[in-house]
Amino acid sequence: MHETLGNRIRAAREAKGLSLRDLARRVQLDYGYLSKIENGAVSPSAEALSALAEVLELDEIELLLLGDRVPAPLDPLARSEEALDFFKRAAAIREPAEWRELSRFLEERLRPRQ
Repeated sequence: MHETLGNRIRAAREAKGLSLRDLARRVQLDYGYLSKIENGAVSPSAEALSALAEVLELDEIELLLLGDRVPAPLDPLARSEEALDFFKRAAAIREPAEWRELSRFLEERLRPRQ
């Protein structure tokens, strides 16, 4: 069966033992609106998906994909497990020197061979 956004959120909510009202309160969404998300009646904003991902400890990109909220230019990257893995690792980089080192590596790797 094809997984839907609503089914994914409901399953995660139930696995955490949260009622619909509890989750709505935690993510600061209206109870009725959250019910409509779970039932596939509305398409939530990226901000709502981000809040749900945080509280339910789900992958935010997965929810954005299921909710069709990934910007078109990033869609091919978001659907590639390898690209996602790379970006998740890159997101952990905090130091400018590490970014420069990664950039140099990529430049060298992508330089045309002669």
